[in-house]
Amino acid sequence: MVRIERTSEELEARRARQWRWLVYRLHHHAMPGVYIGITLESLEKRLRGHIQDAESEASASLMAAWLKASVYTPQMDEIDQIYGTRNQAERREKQWIWHTVQHGEIVLNTLYVPTSSTLMLLRLIPDNLLDDRVFDLIEVCLRASEAIGSYEPPWRIQALEEATGLLSQEFTRLLIQPYRSLSDRIRKGGHA
Repeated sequence: MVRIERTSEELEARRARQWRWLVYRLHHHAMPGVYIGITLESLEKRLRGHIQDAESEASASLMAAWLKASVYTPQMDEIDQIYGTRNQAERREKQWIWHTVQHGEIVLNTLYVPTSSTLMLLRLIPDNLLDDRVFDLIEVCLRASEAIGSYEPPWRIQALEEATGLLSQEFTRLLIQPYRSLSDRIRKGGHA
């Protein structure tokens, strides 16, 4: 069997076939509020784009008003990066927005900002448990909640009871079961 050695340039070229998305945080030391975004461009180029958009007459977003009100240039920091599709990058952006809101910061984004019911769920979950599995579970809860809201009152209670039972099972499977297994192994004298 022949082993093929790849140079770092070849590996970089292979990786380049996937889009490299930067997740960034735009903030200002003298003003409250942050904006979370994704870009394929450099942070400097994206910041210039935000400033140009804010200066245009057509821009009426909250972030544009925030940028116009600022005397100084805001700071933009990379907080994460992801290789993948636009959908995967937008999902990561949403996770960062939820994480930021969970920590009590004012978010200037108009997309992906959690509703009050989502925020209530986020506040119940410890930060160290907010991973992809929990994120998926929250999204399932929200979709179920929206669907149940469309039922007529007599059926709504039954649908809610069934959904609650299924979500409870899924929550146990995703979050609690791994810890039970670990604790059982430790109790039996095994190692973690």
